[in-house]
Amino acid sequence: MIVSACNEAGFSPRVAQEASETHMVISLVAAGMGVALVPEAIRFLRMPGVVYRDLVGVSPEIDLAVAWRRSDNRPVVKRMIDLAKELTADFHGPPH
Repeated sequence: MIVSACNEAGFSPRVAQEASETHMVISLVAAGMGVALVPEAIRFLRMPGVVYRDLVGVSPEIDLAVAWRRSDNRPVVKRMIDLAKELTADFHGPPH
């Protein structure tokens, strides 16, 4: 999916290093190890030498899931589940 997004943006990436945590990805970019695709919300993570740019015309989609203990009846958990259903309804129709 990421390679396809890069191709749509006009370049073909050469993967030399990978990291699973966002702060590590940004650290690799700051160390001169290349570029990274990150969620827009990561822009708050400022590091010297790192510049964030929008990919114009490209919006890769990533599947996300919400997990919770069925027996957890706390109001905050219920609200989080309700919010996830509301947000996904915007993209996929009515919640299940």
